[in-house]
Amino acid sequence: NPSIARLIGTPVIEQKIAHHISKKSDRYDHDDILSNNSVLSFADFAEKLKELNSRGLSRAFVNITGWSKNGYQNLHPDILPPNEKAGGANEMRMLIDTCRNLGFAFGIHDEYRDYYYDADTFALDNGILTADGGHPYTSDSCGGPKTVLCSSFAPDYVRRNCEELIRLGIKVQS
Repeated sequence: NPSIARLIGTPVIEQKIAHHISKKSDRYDHDDILSNNSVLSFADFAEKLKELNSRGLSRAFVNITGWSKNGYQNLHPDILPPNEKAGGANEMRMLIDTCRNLGFAFGIHDEYRDYYYDADTFALDNGILTADGGHPYTSDSCGGPKTVLCSSFAPDYVRRNCEELIRLGIKVQS
């Protein structure tokens, strides 16, 4: 695959676009409330990539995290649309176009293991079972309470989310 061959020796640039730490999360900072949220717009990140290119970076694999509607580690698997505070689908498309114009490969961080209680489609019965018939539980991520999605449900969520990204005109490479 020529696309894979081009990645050998290519630097990886990973950037968190947004994070929102839920008040229900163990990570929530009650003393510094402003630290619980941050956003870097897709447009501002595109400008940073252009600057790197102007300084001689001719190829890269750009991977963004926290691009989803509530930022990093939130609401999985119900992550769409792209983060509005970062510029939404329009600016995310512009970021992807910038990467392509610079010759950079582009990908998104997405996952289908964490299953957040705040997700629109959350149903505890879709989580895995422990040996005692219960469900794993933690609130150590930005999004707060979560369990683990049963892997048999993941393909449907992946399909749904990929179809929505395509409908929004967001064409990622990985």
